[in-house]
Order: sequence, then C-alpha cells, then structure tokens
Amino acid sequence: MWTPPFPVPARIRRTGARREPSSGRFVDIEVADSPNRPDLDVTGPALVIAREGGVPVGSTFVPPGTRLVGPFAEVVEMRAGAPLPAPTDVAVEITVAICTRNRPELLERCLQAIRVAVDTAGSQVVARILVVNNASDNDRPMAVAQSMGVEVVREPVPGLDVARNRAVAAATGEVLAFVDDDTVADPTWLLALARSFAAHPDAVAVTGSVTALSLATDAQVTFEGCGGFFKGWHAGPLEWDTRPGLPFDPGIGVGCNMAFRRSALASVGPFDEALDTGPPLAGGGDLDMLVRMARFGTVVYEPSAMVRHEHRATLEALGAQYRSWGLSWGAVLHKWYRRSPTERKLIRSVTYWTVRWYVHDLIVPRAPGHLRHRDAWRMLVGFAAGVTTAYPRSQRRMARRRAEAAGLAF
Repeated sequence: MWTPPFPVPARIRRTGARREPSSGRFVDIEVADSPNRPDLDVTGPALVIAREGGVPVGSTFVPPGTRLVGPFAEVVEMRAGAPLPAPTDVAVEITVAICTRNRPELLERCLQAIRVAVDTAGSQVVARILVVNNASDNDRPMAVAQSMGVEVVREPVPGLDVARNRAVAAATGEVLAFVDDDTVADPTWLLALARSFAAHPDAVAVTGSVTALSLATDAQVTFEGCGGFFKGWHAGPLEWDTRPGLPFDPGIGVGCNMAFRRSALASVGPFDEALDTGPPLAGGGDLDMLVRMARFGTVVYEPSAMVRHEHRATLEALGAQYRSWGLSWGAVLHKWYRRSPTERKLIRSVTYWTVRWYVHDLIVPRAPGHLRHRDAWRMLVGFAAGVTTAYPRSQRRMARRRAEAAGLAF
C-alpha cells in the first residue's frame, strides 16, 4: 500500500566506499537536445531533471559515492502514463495559497518563484496569490507579502489546517492550489497544474511532484535518496485497480503541492483542524483531505507540476520529521477507522502493509532507496502512537486553542 521509494536506476555504478556527501549538484537536460548530447556522466550526490520545452518530464537521483553513466534515455526515469497535458483553450482561474507563520525570508523566496510561474503560465492562467498569516509573532510576514503586492489575510488561531480553511474561505476562481512557504515552485508549475485540470475535467484534485531544493547537507541528501516527497513519474488519475489501498494511500500526494476544485472542497467540507496542530502531531491534514477527495471523485497525479522543497538540514530534524510522518499517518487511519465502519477491513489491510513496510526497512540490510534503520524505527514508533492516542489528544488541544482564542475559560 505504501508507495515504494524512488528506484535507483540500473546503470548507476558505485564508485567506492560510502563517504559523507559534499554539496550536491543539480543537472537540467532539455529533451529536445538529448539526441545530440554525449552520454551522461554524473557523480553523486546529484539530481538530474529532464525537461521538454522547459517542463519537467523525468528525473534521477544519484546517491553519494555513485556515478551515473550511460545514454540519457537509459539512465533517466521518464514520464509515463498520461501524456503531457496540452495548452488550454480557456484560461483556468487559480488562487494560489501560501500559509505561513514566522518565516518571512522563506515566504519572500516562495512568492518570488510563484510570480515567475504566473508569468510563465501567461494567458492560460488567471492567477490570484493569497498569503494566510497564521498567528505569526510579528508583522514581518505580512510586510513581506504587502511589499510584493500580494494579498494577505490573517488567521489568529495557530494550526496549519485552520489557516488552510481560511484560504478556502477567501479563495476565488475554479481551483485553489496550496504550496508551503519552504518550497520554490518550478517556473512551469502553474502552467502544468492548469493544463492538468483542463485535461481532466472530472478531477476533483491534482497533486504534483516535490523534489529537493538543496542537497547541501547529509540530511538533505539522505532524505532525497530515500525517496523524499517524490512519487515517481507515472502521471494520470489514481486508479483503484493499481492502487488497492485507495483512498487510504499515503502516496496520494503531498500537502506542499496540492490543488483542488473549489466546488469539491465545498462538497467534502473543511480541513480537519485537529490535524497539523504542531508537534507532536505536526501533519496529517493534507492526507486526510486527499483521502476525502479520493472517496469523492478522481484525484490526478501530475508529476510535471513540480515544486522544490527545502529539506531538513540536520539528521536530528530529519529524524523528527520521520517520526511525525508515522504519527500523522497513524492519526489519519485512527480517525477513519472510528468514523467509517464500512471501510475498517480496508483500513486494517493498509495498517498491516504500512507496518510491514516500516519493519522491512528496519530489519533488512540498508540498501539505496530505503530508510536508515533508526528512521524506520522512528516512523514505526510514531505510527504506533498515531493509531492509538494522537488524534484524540490533538482534538482536545485544538478545542483548547479555540476556547482561548474566543477568550473563554477551558
């Protein structure tokens, strides 16, 4: 049920003993030029991205201490499944929402990239950029957004899903797209997103790919090498026959790059504000919404709609993230097991395969593309807490926040 990590291409060759990585490389290749290019010869750590007319259509991560050698077509995983969406005849109206708290520098970088994406999309997109300032300690995030001419709304109650619901209430147009403030959108991100919605008029949601923004530290290289946020290059609607865990599939998408038809959001209801309340339950709201969307209609994965993410810089922070992942996914399954008795058999099956995946990486010899043993253990421990007590505790936590915000004694 768990989406396998990004596979290591067969033509990657190990060059010697494992060593601490130096700052990684990023190599962009235009497909139109590839017939005239010599064979690739890239030493890791590196991320190779193939493009067609500037749009991402393939990639390969090269681990540290390895060398990627061979013809371009043989060593880079390329887009499969649905064809690259064609230009749209009618502009798609999209509100791009960034929920932020206390990170003005990251917000400025994120907004600069979105502006480029809006310019690249041209007449195919009517874009509105919206920043939700979620209980920041000062007005710096708001000042950054306003200095760039971007609309800002305040949400005084802390919680990512509270902020997301504020964005839902303020959004206009056909589509609402979310990116996180620690991401940098690819110049063609918005264009690919709009074309995907136009190509799939039945889609209630589209999720995109997420790759590394930086490979400067051991933690960033380790995370990307274990799959990171990346879900592969098979594009198109998520099918029940090929993904038997749907709708309870953690590979369905990532919250820092997801978009919804606003009509579908109105039908399925708001984000669950008891998720994403911050440590210890710092996630889950994105997966919960995507589960609901998959139960409601068609969810499309469009890998060419790419954003780059600022991965955790230290191994300590990365370990905490893995534990949070396990905890959050467990909390989502706990919620749905309680609320949907008719789906309990499927949820038990998904739980079994999730635990099996964690245990596999915990006990087998370390291999490229798999978690470090300590991180697999953290995910397993987090998942155990998630399926038992995390969600009810977070519900109580959010109830206290709401009461405090209303000035009431709890």
